Amino acid sequence: MIASITCLLLTCLGPWTGTPTALRQGVQVADVPRYEFQRPLLNGMGTASLEDLRGKPVLLEFWGTQAAALDDTMREALVWQAAYGDDLTVLFVEVKDATDLLVTSLALKKKWLGGRAMWTTESPCRVGLKGALPQFVLLSSEGVVLLKGTTESYELGFRDELVEAIEDELRGEVERRRRGPADHPARLAQAWDLFSQGRIEAAFDLALSLAADPESDGTGAAAAGTTLDVFRARVERRLRRAAWQIENGFLLQAEEALAQLEGQLASEASLASQQAELSAALHDESLRAEWKAAKDLAKLEQKLYAKGSKSVLVRQLARLAKKHSGTKSGERAEHLFEAARVSPYK
Repeated sequence: MIASITCLLLTCLGPWTGTPTALRQGVQVADVPRYEFQRPLLNGMGTASLEDLRGKPVLLEFWGTQAAALDDTMREALVWQAAYGDDLTVLFVEVKDATDLLVTSLALKKKWLGGRAMWTTESPCRVGLKGALPQFVLLSSEGVVLLKGTTESYELGFRDELVEAIEDELRGEVERRRRGPADHPARLAQAWDLFSQGRIEAAFDLALSLAADPESDGTGAAAAGTTLDVFRARVERRLRRAAWQIENGFLLQAEEALAQLEGQLASEASLASQQAELSAALHDESLRAEWKAAKDLAKLEQKLYAKGSKSVLVRQLARLAKKHSGTKSGERAEHLFEAARVSPYK
């Protein structure tokens, strides 16, 4: 059952046959880049493609371990992620051939981990600008390129203006996300707002009533139908990520994701059935060892991300990995242990 839910993935601009032309040339404003990740993202929690991030704006930060102005740029992006919370996804993309282990090592030592931001060494698109790293691309909730830029602007004295432009776009996009498409009826905007608040059942009920309203014109009914399709697709993606989390030992995260959907899908029988099946799988007796390992690792991670790779915590990672050998959390502890021991600047 879980495998069937996790199999739905998009391809990167069609079947993979090398680097697509669009990616070689770099994205332009109003483009909609598509990409399927070949490896799990650090803190990606089952994110398999750019489309999986739809539903909220996405800030792609392209960087290298030796990039100029790295600390300031990363700190700004992390502050935005913390400030906007679930209204924004920040994805850091290392583009200077660092390994996943080295990225984890640097992020651990810099105390950048522990929040909602995600990390990858796969470039889902190219900015297409000359100049120093870091560079960025800001995507809308629908995956459309809104803005892009490079630290060259910082060096020319335009840093404040560029930061302000990003913040303006973010605020505007978060507001648009809550209203829904501008050409939809005003009553439908309330359904979008409810959905963005996590009141999913109320959002479905309102959109369903508008779709079936005999007094609604054809345009309004069609808009409501489109909205329902979007809501269903977004819930399906959340369920797919929860399935991945269960399969890969992120049980606490899966529990939180499924709890947010509990009692929210009464009008959507198929989605409600998937949610119930995943909840049952999450608490299956076969996962007892995984649950113990996940809880132990979560406690240690909280200390590790706050204090960095101190030797006492690194030793605790080694002991945890040995104690929970054979579990997914034990494997993650081993990876963190190895990351804490290597230099991130190789």
